[in-house]
Order: sequence, then structure tokens, then C-alpha cells
Amino acid sequence: MDAIPTRMGDGSFARMTRDEIKRDLGGRHRPGGAQRAKVPPLAQDELDHLLEIYASRARFTGVDLVTRWF
Repeated sequence: MDAIPTRMGDGSFARMTRDEIKRDLGGRHRPGGAQRAKVPPLAQDELDHLLEIYASRARFTGVDLVTRWF
């Protein structure tokens, strides 16, 4: 499987396979993070969406504009 260029949390360059990104997104090595943050854990479809963003070969990635402004 091809390695995807990405950056780590400290900004350093890294290459990860899609499976490595998926495993990292799962956060199984950081149990209780959502609970400590007092937020609901991400649903599987949300994790899948993040995987698609992080594994994209596109040079730039964006999100849809929010139609409701606060």
C-alpha cells in the first residue's frame, strides 16, 4: 500500500499508509479522551469521513461553507 504524505501533530513530515491513518484515527490507544473532554466520541461515519480527508491525495482540502453564522 502506498504511503500518504502527511504531518504529525508537531508539524513534522511523515508518511503513513491508509491503514495506519485509520488505526490512528480510531484512537484506541487513547481511551477516555472524549469522556475527559466531555464530548461524545466520534461515530464510525465521522471517523470514515476524516479518513477520506486525511488519505486524500489532493494538495489542498477544504470543507463546505457553513450557512449559519454565529
